[in-house]
Amino acid sequence: MKRHIQQLQADKKKLQDQLSQAENENVQVSSDLESQRRRFKTVETEMVRVKLRNRELDETKRQDQEALADLAKAKEALEKKTQALESDLAEVQEQLKEKVQSMESLEDEHRKLRDEMSSQTC
Repeated sequence: MKRHIQQLQADKKKLQDQLSQAENENVQVSSDLESQRRRFKTVETEMVRVKLRNRELDETKRQDQEALADLAKAKEALEKKTQALESDLAEVQEQLKEKVQSMESLEDEHRKLRDEMSSQTC
């Protein structure tokens, strides 16, 4: 019987040691789990921050594209205006050339008439 009690006490001690070891492991697992939860929360927060930043960048990109489209329209309008102005300038230059030729012709006629009058008075 004494041997049986000693065996039971030894078994009890062994079970208490196993329980103590299991409790220690449980504490370690709980600590690891909490650490992983904190890391997950940090990663999750960072993902939200990155998503927000990506949205901001997408909005900036959209605004930049709109601005580029507006600039392209403005450039096209300026090119059309430049072409119209160049056409107007060419037309004005042609008119000016014609007027200069007309004036030169009038000056020639005036000179001829003056010469004729001068020769007639002499």
